[in-house]
Amino acid sequence: MKCLTIVVTKILYIKNEYSMKYIFLDTNIFFHFNYFESIDWLSESSTSTCKLMISPIVVDELDEKKIGTNKLSSKARKVLNRLEELIDIDNAEIQDKVFIEVILNKPQKKIYEKYELNFNEQDHRLIASILEFRDEKNITDIVLCTNDIGPRLRAKQYGITPLKLDEKYLLPFQESEEEKTIKRLERENRALKSKIPILSLRFSNSKEFVQFNVQDKSKVDFEEFKSKVMSEVKDKNPYFEPIDPFKNPTALLSQNMFALTTEQIKSFNEKLDAYFSDYEKALVLS
Repeated sequence: MKCLTIVVTKILYIKNEYSMKYIFLDTNIFFHFNYFESIDWLSESSTSTCKLMISPIVVDELDEKKIGTNKLSSKARKVLNRLEELIDIDNAEIQDKVFIEVILNKPQKKIYEKYELNFNEQDHRLIASILEFRDEKNITDIVLCTNDIGPRLRAKQYGITPLKLDEKYLLPFQESEEEKTIKRLERENRALKSKIPILSLRFSNSKEFVQFNVQDKSKVDFEEFKSKVMSEVKDKNPYFEPIDPFKNPTALLSQNMFALTTEQIKSFNEKLDAYFSDYEKALVLS
């Protein structure tokens, strides 16, 4: 009887694998929608059993976004923590008949060549993972779930079914703290400029008026204002510095599994420089 039960279980598992729908998730699903484990995937994909597939490029993008203290970074860290818990579980099931799998191996070069994909485009890397999985497993019931129209159109081009989640799962738009700060500074800047008077002097004699324009001092005042604002912004958004194990061994020991690599620190600091540059341009143009 026990042997019969095992055989039946295996048959059911093989049947489920055969009828299963594989849903590859784009990174934006984790950022712009409800937490992925709270979505009714069976209903959204119109199937009785499915497996959520997490490709290497999605893991990389989540890993890149985890840096920082904003809401986006918090979401990335939460998802990565959960994926790490699930990755060691065979046939991890997050809902009834909803499984999840994290793909660690990145697509081989031949896949990009075969399907004329560009490795430098992140959307192409996601498509490459799907096509390699499809070719290796000989599975056709594959879906790409993304909120972006570009990848959905590209998926159709390669015979991959696109899926757009119901808008009820879409999170309301929320401005980042940086965007809020920039808008506030733009308002303050406009108010400051509106209070600076435009002056001119007229001297008269018996025959004519002669007009002299007084030098506009607003530029000097604005430069001081801009310098002060940029100094405050940079103080609130400091650069990341690599930890020197010889100078600060305690900090090194306290690092967790998400400690930043030298490359990640470099990438963050470069993006911070670009942010400072855009911030300053916004002040000047407002």
